[in-house]
Amino acid sequence: MAILGSPDSPIMTPVTSSVVVFFNDTSAAAPSSGLLFVQPSCLESGGNGSAVNVIGQYCEEDQSETSNPLSYKIVATVMHVLIFLGGVFGNVVLILVVRKTSGLQTPTYCYLVSLAYADLIVLFSAVPEAIVFHHARQWILGHVGCSVLIFSNFLGINAGSLSILAFTIERYIAVMRPMLSQRVCTVGRAKKVIIGVWIFSILYCAPWLGLTQVKHEADNPSVEICDFRISADQYFYFFTTDLVLFYVAPLLISAVVYSLIFHKIRLRDKEVDLGSQMMPHSRSTSDVNLHGYLSVPNPKTRRTVSRSVNTGGD
Repeated sequence: MAILGSPDSPIMTPVTSSVVVFFNDTSAAAPSSGLLFVQPSCLESGGNGSAVNVIGQYCEEDQSETSNPLSYKIVATVMHVLIFLGGVFGNVVLILVVRKTSGLQTPTYCYLVSLAYADLIVLFSAVPEAIVFHHARQWILGHVGCSVLIFSNFLGINAGSLSILAFTIERYIAVMRPMLSQRVCTVGRAKKVIIGVWIFSILYCAPWLGLTQVKHEADNPSVEICDFRISADQYFYFFTTDLVLFYVAPLLISAVVYSLIFHKIRLRDKEVDLGSQMMPHSRSTSDVNLHGYLSVPNPKTRRTVSRSVNTGGD
């Protein structure tokens, strides 16, 4: 027997021996086990008005609507694979080169290595899952995988943002306060700053381990997805804090710092140009050879000497 209509006023129609539940409100929660949840487009009316051709928990038409075309899957997969391989190769090479080259073990490259590790975490936590989703369109890693990947993604993004901010401040001190940078901008201090950045990022992102869950999709109850545990309104505060701490604030600080660095460099260039213009041209009236003898006498001096010689001769 099939139950057709809304939850308030179902219409009893004899169709088959199985039980089918059809709701006009597609946003309603899925029924309990043992019942088939059918979208309106999945039902075809027979001659007597009965519903026929209901196959599975959701119809083929809904599957085709939610599934992407094959061309899109191919292009998206290729692009994600290229991004993943290029990102992993570039960041691993940077880490290995800095570690093997003693001349590159400076505060600047310490922050770049920290940023490379953060990029690797983002790549491994986001790109493979996106590739799988293009084809499976279902979460396959379970609850632990959902929590760990969401946590890792936020950790990599936030730690990378703070690493860039620390690198920017280090460059500001080196350019604007060169004497102070000799004491402050050291490899040991840079490593301490990086450790602090990662500890803060881990503690800040730790709540994401408990704020995610694996649940069934509303339209397709057989499909499992990795989603947030609380409502979107409650997540507003988390995302606003993330936006301010790791995006807006670093962006504003970097803009101000690099503006000051640019202004300082321009002033130095003007001072250098002004100093070169004020330097006197060392052009003497007579060229003296290495032995100190007069090689090219001044014409006025030559006339005076000649006059003295002529007077003496008289």
